[in-house]
Amino acid sequence: MNIKYIRNIILMSAFGAVLTGCDTTEDAYHLGDLSDVKISTVPVSQLRLAADGKTMDIEVTSNVYWSVENLGNRFTVQASTDKGDGTISVSGPVNVNATQTPSETVLITARDFDKEIRIEVLQARLQFDMSEREYAVAPQEGTEVPLRFNSSIDWHFVAKSGELEWLYFNPGANGSGEWDEIAVEALWTPNYTTSPRSVELQLRPSDESLLEFITLPSSFTLTQEAGTLPDHVGIRINGEPTLTECPVSVSYGSKAPVVEVGVVIASGGVEYRRTAPMPEDGFPLDGSVDFVLAELNEGTRYEVRPYVISRVGETVGDMTETFITDATTPPVVYDGAKIVDIQVKPDYNMVRAAITVESDCELTWGGIAIYYPSDPDYQVVKYSKPLSGMSQTFVHGSVEWMQQNTEYLLEPFVTYFDPVRAEEVEVRGEKILFRTLYRIPEEGDNTPIE
Repeated sequence: MNIKYIRNIILMSAFGAVLTGCDTTEDAYHLGDLSDVKISTVPVSQLRLAADGKTMDIEVTSNVYWSVENLGNRFTVQASTDKGDGTISVSGPVNVNATQTPSETVLITARDFDKEIRIEVLQARLQFDMSEREYAVAPQEGTEVPLRFNSSIDWHFVAKSGELEWLYFNPGANGSGEWDEIAVEALWTPNYTTSPRSVELQLRPSDESLLEFITLPSSFTLTQEAGTLPDHVGIRINGEPTLTECPVSVSYGSKAPVVEVGVVIASGGVEYRRTAPMPEDGFPLDGSVDFVLAELNEGTRYEVRPYVISRVGETVGDMTETFITDATTPPVVYDGAKIVDIQVKPDYNMVRAAITVESDCELTWGGIAIYYPSDPDYQVVKYSKPLSGMSQTFVHGSVEWMQQNTEYLLEPFVTYFDPVRAEEVEVRGEKILFRTLYRIPEEGDNTPIE
């Protein structure tokens, strides 16, 4: 026998072996030995249907032909195949009985072999109830509340009043019927409004035609507190101001996420805002935020007031701090205004005064105030007139209302504008005692003396 002939025999034998191992014909499911038969199911021995008879599957794993039979007439069974791996669908009519649990057997047989699997199919009795309970008011930050109920049919929660958009359910607001108690978590989202909110819920069957066989549970209300604005908003100067910068610290408390922290700056009659940079992990709910006010003017007085904006809204603090930036040249110092002399000229029913003022600031108002000597702290009347310029002497007087030959107190005052403080400042002189004149009637004058 030559070598070429032997080689051909070996190749043909190997090819035949490959064909035998890859057999996918019908003969692959006709096994000769019972020990080679494999057939199993999931579930293994029992299938539980909901009360609404909704379809459930039995998963079959097999390497032979098999058949399925329902040993009863209530449930319907349908197989996806008659050999190998497949699925058996089981369904039934609605069980409207609240006390009985129907039961039948599904028989799965390996064809031509003495091997079978029996699965008991049970159907739940009709259950649909939820115990009444009191639900506490949820905090504005949000929380969760467990909802426990029994339902052997498909169910869902509906809103009888209010909106469901701020309420979530885990695992969902609807589901399938179960034999055991069902647990759902109602999850409140944070309330970022300044009003409380609520929703009235009711558990209902998904199939409204089943309402004639059940009693609906009572509705219940879930309520949540209103969102609150940031509080305890304060500020402090966090170091020495430089020529153009000043470090500050804004403190606050908030139950809602904070989106902006800053200060309202006032200087020279102008207000504007400066915001703190947002940290990478966001602003804290409680605590303080340190940042630097930059690009300020040299040698300038500033007044700052803190503010905080959360998802609920804005709070501007009542607390203020004042600082003056450094200057490259010494800042201008103003002495302001000073009353250096006053000449009082009373008449019988009025008074006039010549007031001399020294000032290195612009004068804006000047005048006199009148008091009774018996009560020197109580100002009876005040007379003022607009002024302009700086150092000067001006004259001002009262109207004719005083009693003759009577003592009064006169207090001079002026108001000037301070450029550093960017505000008006009032200066008052010492109170001066004077007496009105006594008018002697002329001969033949019958006018009564007041």
